[in-house]
Amino acid sequence: MKLIVRFWNGNKKGPLGTYPLRQAQLDRPQLPEKPQRYRGEMMANPGGLRVNWDRYLGHNIACIAVDGNGEIIDFDFNHNDFFRSSAEHAESRMVRRLFSLTDVFDGWKTGKKLSDKPHLASLNDVTLYTSLESCAQCSGVMSLAGVRQIVYLQNDFTAYKIGNLMYNLANRTPGVDSRGNAIMDWQGKPVPSLPGAPIPIAGSEIQLDEFEKLNDANLAFSKNIIAAKATNDKDPTIVSGAFFIPDNGKPDFSPSITSFLCTDPALKIFQDGAAKFDVMNLDPVSRDWKFPNRPDNKDILTNQECLDKARAFFIYADTEGYRGSPHKL
Repeated sequence: MKLIVRFWNGNKKGPLGTYPLRQAQLDRPQLPEKPQRYRGEMMANPGGLRVNWDRYLGHNIACIAVDGNGEIIDFDFNHNDFFRSSAEHAESRMVRRLFSLTDVFDGWKTGKKLSDKPHLASLNDVTLYTSLESCAQCSGVMSLAGVRQIVYLQNDFTAYKIGNLMYNLANRTPGVDSRGNAIMDWQGKPVPSLPGAPIPIAGSEIQLDEFEKLNDANLAFSKNIIAAKATNDKDPTIVSGAFFIPDNGKPDFSPSITSFLCTDPALKIFQDGAAKFDVMNLDPVSRDWKFPNRPDNKDILTNQECLDKARAFFIYADTEGYRGSPHKL
């Protein structure tokens, strides 16, 4: 959520015109006041060599890859508009990036080798954290790549739970080692072999309040904009409920989720969630806990170490990273 706020860009129809649902994202007053402009990246202190883009680069949908030890590998964003393609989704781009990094020592911290085996090559241990439920394309790409699980922050009500369907339909047989013995996880349960779809985990399952908030706000957005369109059909002079009103041309009354993810209510939810990251403190019991809680595995990070690594990663993304790949490489 913090990465999305840092690289937020709601200028889906360009920085000029009127967005009735984005008034909090108007740029600071300029002279002359017309035409008004809307902010692109929400960088706190633009200046020097750091550019605050107002050009729309893609939807506010991001993805982070984390390996089986808890190390963050890298992040990516949706870049449909940047590449003029409907296939440049965050998860698909992230999987392609994972494959491109398999011969690199260690993702964003290049040059520091963590073990004798490149951990980036073990995609079946990778968890992807994405801000929006994956579509059919991304679910398929992740399945082919062998991604272990996908945690998503918001439902896409047009995706028809495709990730869940693929997981339920996948042929997951118990994995075996070189001797033919079943591979068990830390709970003594069989570890499935590949092929198989990633395990889908909704944000509500890991106690993220923003999951319901985003879903409720998205449904309210769709309901209101559909009603506004019906009003506009009866009286074309009434355009106040539109997503975008150009200086010349027809207003945009599309109820799409990518439009919702440009609005002030969506930004506020992401900002509130991102603020929790800055003040998060773990209690003495949970901060030393390791997943999958196997004390014989020294490489697995504790919860506190994961939090510290995440904060270090954001500093990198804020100062050196770019919204699209490649980042440091």
